[in-house]
Parts: sequence; structure tokens; C-alpha cells
Amino acid sequence: ALPIYAAVEAERRMRVLKCPSGIEERTLAREIYRASAQSTQPSAAQVRESLAAPTAKIAAKTLLLVQCGVATDESVAAMLEAWRDRDSPRATAVARDPLVRAIMAHCVLSSSPNPPVSANDRTAAADLLRSAIKSDDAMMVVSAMEGLARTALQSDLMAIAQVPRRIPALEDVAIWTVSSSCAPDPNAALAELRDSARTPRQRRALDMASEGLETGRDDACRQREEAPR
Repeated sequence: ALPIYAAVEAERRMRVLKCPSGIEERTLAREIYRASAQSTQPSAAQVRESLAAPTAKIAAKTLLLVQCGVATDESVAAMLEAWRDRDSPRATAVARDPLVRAIMAHCVLSSSPNPPVSANDRTAAADLLRSAIKSDDAMMVVSAMEGLARTALQSDLMAIAQVPRRIPALEDVAIWTVSSSCAPDPNAALAELRDSARTPRQRRALDMASEGLETGRDDACRQREEAPR
């Protein structure tokens, strides 16, 4: 069992579903909640079937359930295979959709060393998410935020912190994502978030995040690096 990574991925799915906007997205959220209650990691066959779905929103119901931090998992391998084939003639229409590509790119940056992901794939995934974070699609932006948090680059953290100025509903996600990042110095990003915070509750959350950096963040990040994958 991999409780650390399972918990992280479960929290990611919950936060993605708290952010969608519009009737279609709310319906999708309910469907994913039902699916997650009935299933854990989708099978590789289910991942491939979802990539042949008629729409990206339908495909997302399965793809968002994939726990990409799980080592040597066949469903993760299927996701990474689709990522590598995304520009080939084998790619399905859904695999060419920006939302699905953002979900796959997040998986690339979140995946463990087995199955291996090349440096070129990680670079391409990060570049894609740097574009996706500018989208107006909340699900795409959340995938981008959480994927870019894995790069530990100051510029990516600042891009995450600036999202709430454009999409205020994503303030809580941005706070959680920046404060849980293992980037060397997230204080500038937290300061940016504090400038755009709209409510006392959000300012309290930022104060708690800043305190967490001083009291347990190093240990948490060390455990994340040392945990078996």
C-alpha cells in the first residue's frame, strides 16, 4: 500500500471537484464522486477506453481517478503511453483535447520513476501546463497548478499564486498548492496570495501556511522524497 501518495491523489481529486463552474462541470463532479466511491485506481483498459470517449469531460471522469504516484501501475503506464502518442496518428480526438492533455501532463510530472518518464517528457509536460494555467477552464487550471507545483521553480509558484486574481474561486486551491509545494522558497508566492486574499478566512489559511513552512515543511518534503514508490 502507498498511503501517502493515495492520500495526496485523493485530496487532488477532491480539490479539482470543488472548483468547476457551470452546469456541465457540476454534473461531472457528481459523476466523479459516484465513480470514486465505487472504484480506486482505474484499470489500464478503463484508461484506454476513456481516451476513446466521445468528449473530454467524459474521459476526465476516469482520468482524474488515476493515482499517478503509484509505482509500476499499468493504468499509469497507459496514461503515459497516451501522453507519448499525443501528437501521433494513433492519438484519439480526446487525447488531443486541451483538458485531457493537461490531466496527462499533470500525471507525467506526478509519476514515480517506474514506469520511467524521460526528461524531455517532463519538460514538455511543464511547458504545456504553463500554457494551460492561463485557461478559463477551472479543471484545466487546477491540473496545471498542481502539476507545476512539482517543478519547484519560483516562476511556476508565482504563476500559481497569480491565478486567483483572474479566477477568484481558485484561491483556496492556490493556497493549498503553494503551501504544500516543496519548492525551496514559496514565501514570495504566499505573499502574492496574501495580497489577493478576499476574506479573513483565506488570510488565516495563509498565516497557517506560513507557520507550517517553519514547523514541519522540511520533514514533510523529506518524507515525500524518501517514501517508497
